[in-house]
Amino acid sequence: MKVSILLPAYNAAQYLKETLDSIVNQIYRDFEVLLIDDGSTDGTQSIAKYFARIDNRVKYYKNEKNLGLIKTLNKGLSLASGEYIVRMDADDIMDADRLLKQIKYMESHPECFVCGGQMTYIGELRGNAPYLPCAYEDLYILSLTNCPLYHPTVIIRNRVFQEFGFRYNDNYKHAEDYKLWSDIVFSYPNSIANINDVVLYYRISKDQITSKFEKEQELVSKRIRRENVLHVLSLYDIKLPQSIDIEIIETVSSFIRKEKNNPSFILMLILSMLYMSMKDSSARIKHFILSGNCLLFVKDLLRIKLGLSILLSGVFPNRGKRFII
Repeated sequence: MKVSILLPAYNAAQYLKETLDSIVNQIYRDFEVLLIDDGSTDGTQSIAKYFARIDNRVKYYKNEKNLGLIKTLNKGLSLASGEYIVRMDADDIMDADRLLKQIKYMESHPECFVCGGQMTYIGELRGNAPYLPCAYEDLYILSLTNCPLYHPTVIIRNRVFQEFGFRYNDNYKHAEDYKLWSDIVFSYPNSIANINDVVLYYRISKDQITSKFEKEQELVSKRIRRENVLHVLSLYDIKLPQSIDIEIIETVSSFIRKEKNNPSFILMLILSMLYMSMKDSSARIKHFILSGNCLLFVKDLLRIKLGLSILLSGVFPNRGKRFII
């Protein structure tokens, strides 16, 4: 078996048929679908069993009680026999050649553990999702501030779980994917990537985890960002204090000043995150200007944008929300 498609479903009857149609009609055919019903009380079971009858690639499992997404995903990982695991949500739609494109990428990039793709919104919001970079180096940097892969678009080598022991972590509920990608990207070079192609049509609704648990998700994401920054700073033998203060900002800025000809962009990004994590916004802006650190951000457009974000965060606190650790 080449591919195991991991499809958790909870009260998904409204869109499940459309989702399964998009899977069983994939151009690439060598796959199994692990459809795990997490204790649904609507018509999910009847739709799932129907597809299991007409297509023996669809395998139906039902949790006796609702276990939640993370435990259901990890259960699916233990059932998967494919060389690759593909994630899918029960209300989204696969592009017809998604599997073909992503398997082709993985076969030609053996160093890659996880590959995602671009996606288009359907449902209550229409249009393309924000474009995610493709190269590992860019995704490494993005991981400091944001989740670098769209979870329902990924294909993952099964040995990542079976040989290396990675799992979805129940201590990072509502951002378990961000934690998993962070564990991988900071442990193995060239381990994650995206392809340029749209591989998924992602349904937006008020019932999504992102919508229902936005505050909880942001708190967990903040913890992951902090852990990621801590990892990078440890490479420079810099310790991250519990509370962000002027001392840590001076320590990081001094490292940047030593790299006069080619200052590290990743340290510049971390410096901007440290500034935006200071609780006193007036002290933040005052130090940024009077210390001369503002001059570190004038080399190119990307750095100028970071500098402007620091300045504007004093007026628009939500602007730098994803920079706070």
